[in-house]
Amino acid sequence: MRDIGTAGENFFSAWCSSVGITSNRSGSDDHGWDLFIEMDNELDSANPLYMHEPLTECKIQIKSTDGDKKSVAVTLSNLKKLATTPLPAFYVLIEFGATQIPKNVYIQHVDNELTSKILSKIRELTSKDKSVKLNKKTMTIRFDESMSVKPLTAETIKNIISRVVGPSHLSYVEQKKTFLSSAGFEKGARSLTFSIDGGENLEQLISMTLGLGGSVPVSDVASFFTRFGVSEAIPNLSSTTAVVEILKVNPEEKGILEMRFPGTGASLAFAVDMYRGGLSSWVPKALRKLRLDSPLLEITIGAYDAFIKLNIKLDNEEPVELNDAVKIYKLCGLLRTPQKIHLTFRLEAAPIRLNLNHTGLDADHSLSLQVLEALLRIKSEFELFDPLPVQLSQIWDNVRYIDLMSYVLGNDFENLTLNFELTNGPGNIEGGHYLGVAELVIGDVLFLAAYAMVGNVKFSGETTYQLIPTQVNILYKTVISSISNDDGSVWEELREIAKNYECKGILFDLIEPYARHRKGQPINAY
Repeated sequence: MRDIGTAGENFFSAWCSSVGITSNRSGSDDHGWDLFIEMDNELDSANPLYMHEPLTECKIQIKSTDGDKKSVAVTLSNLKKLATTPLPAFYVLIEFGATQIPKNVYIQHVDNELTSKILSKIRELTSKDKSVKLNKKTMTIRFDESMSVKPLTAETIKNIISRVVGPSHLSYVEQKKTFLSSAGFEKGARSLTFSIDGGENLEQLISMTLGLGGSVPVSDVASFFTRFGVSEAIPNLSSTTAVVEILKVNPEEKGILEMRFPGTGASLAFAVDMYRGGLSSWVPKALRKLRLDSPLLEITIGAYDAFIKLNIKLDNEEPVELNDAVKIYKLCGLLRTPQKIHLTFRLEAAPIRLNLNHTGLDADHSLSLQVLEALLRIKSEFELFDPLPVQLSQIWDNVRYIDLMSYVLGNDFENLTLNFELTNGPGNIEGGHYLGVAELVIGDVLFLAAYAMVGNVKFSGETTYQLIPTQVNILYKTVISSISNDDGSVWEELREIAKNYECKGILFDLIEPYARHRKGQPINAY
C-alpha cells in the first residue's frame, strides 16, 4: 500500500523546488507543520527602503487523500501551533484519486477567521477542563472550490502564497501578532457585576454612564475575564461592598446638533458629543436617556417619554470663545418665545431628528446679547481673525468702554459728547477739533483706536466746556494681542499721528498726554 501522506509531501516539495522555493521537512507531527518554505519576495533588495526585508517564510501542513472528500480532521494541538505562529501558515489538501499524480490541490490560508475559530474552540474546551488534552481533540478543516489551485502548476501555488503574504513579510508578521493579541476580546476583556440599592443611587449611576462622572455605593461585586465569549471569575477582584467611581466616559459619537426654529427660520448649530450609556439594556426603560454635550450646552432626552431638558452652561468667571458666547445668548433669546423647535443630530450614519414644543423662558438676556454682538463687531472692525477667549464678568465691567469703541468706530457722533474744563477759555468755538484715544482691554488683548472728533465747542459756565461733535474720523487703529509683550512702539506711532494732524480750527490734543500716560497701567478711555 502506498503512503499517500509521504507522496503528497514529496510532490509539493518538488513543485516548490521547480519555481525556486526552498523547502524543509519537519520529520515529526509534533511541530504542527510538514514543510517550512522560503521564497523570494518582489521587493528590490538594492532599494534602501526594502533592504531589511527578509525572505518570505511559511509553515505548511499537507493532507493527502485517495478520495474526493473536501475535509480533514486535525488535532487541536496541531491546529493551535499553526494558528498561533506569527509566520504565514497554510493547510494543503492533495487529491490523488487512483493515480500517482495529484488531480486536485487545495490551499487554505490560516487567516484571521480560521484562527479565531481554532482559538475559540480551544477556549471553550479549556474553560471546562484546564487539563484537557488538545492532542485528543479534533476540529474539521474544510476546503472548497475557491481554494482550488487552477491551473494546477507550481507557479500557481507560488502566486497564491505571494498574494496572501503580500510584498512585505515583516508587515504580515506584525499584523498577525497584533491580531493574535486582540482576538476574542472584541467585546471587551473584563466585566464587572454588582447590585445597587435605591432609585437615587441608580439614577446617579445612569448619570455617571452619560459622561457626568461621580461615585455610587454598590454591593455583591464580582469581576470576570472574558475571551471568545467565555467568562471566568477573577477571585481577587470581588467584594461584598464597594464604591463605583467613573471619572471619565468617552463619547460614543461626535456630531453636529442643529436647532431650527420654523416660526422665524432661525437656525443654530453646535458641535456635540453623544452619550448613550443611559440607553443600556440594564437600565429600566423609564430611566433611559440620551445626552448631548458641548462646552456651553447640554441636552438630555428621555428615551421613553416626551422629556427634553436643555441646560445652558455659562459661568461669568470661566473663559469662553466670544463666538460661542454670542451663539448661546442668541439661543436664550430664541427660547423666550413659546414655539416649535426642530432638533437634528447629524452623525456619520443616519441623522437623529426630534421635534420639540417649547413653552418659553422668563429670563431676558437681550441687553447682554447686544453687548456681546457689539464686541463681535469691534473684533471684526479690527480684523482680528483669531479666536478671542472672553471672561463674561470682564465684559460686563467694561460695557461703557465697549459702547465708546462702538460709537467711535461707527461714527455715531449723536451718542458722543465731550465735557472738559479750561481756565481762561475763549468761549464758544465753531469747528473745534479734539484728538483722543479709545481703548478696550479684553483679557490680554488691547483694541486701540485714535480718532478726531470735529464739532462745536460751547461754553457752559465758569470753566466748563462741551464739545458737540458733527463728525468722528478714525486716524489709527491697532490690536495688541498680548499687552505683556508690548514694546512701546505703538505709543510712538500715536505721537506721530497727533504731530501730523492738520486742522484750521482750534485743536485739543489729548493723544500726546495719553501716549505719555500709557506707560503706566491700561485705561479704557482718555
